[in-house]
Amino acid sequence: MEKRRQNISRSDGLLVGDDSSLGAVEQEQLLDQIQVSLQNDWSGPLPPPAALQQYEMVLTGAADRILCMAETMTTGTSKRQDKLADAEIERARQGQAIAFTLTLLSFIASIVFFVLKQPIPGCAFISFPVLMMIKAFLGR
Repeated sequence: MEKRRQNISRSDGLLVGDDSSLGAVEQEQLLDQIQVSLQNDWSGPLPPPAALQQYEMVLTGAADRILCMAETMTTGTSKRQDKLADAEIERARQGQAIAFTLTLLSFIASIVFFVLKQPIPGCAFISFPVLMMIKAFLGR
């Protein structure tokens, strides 16, 4: 790895690089300890403003296209979530309709069996609506 040496001024007034009061080994150790780090972080669907400006300089209209792409991604995600929510609501309605129909048919069958003086099948069919109600209350 190539090392670049520059005149670096420290807060104690010591000038590193051209100062002959430090030995070569000490200068090398001091340069190894000095590290400059520059990091830019940017989060979001759009590039940072400086990069967006550079895109526009390279290709006229690029910034507008990037903005449109970000808007499309945002609205597309929202539409997908809306469709998923609607599908979940419809599925819940269908489940409730099926449960209501089965419960009603079971209740009617139990009444018919009790009228025909068949208590065992009548009890079996009445237990289904009761169990469905218990499940509905415990499920919440």
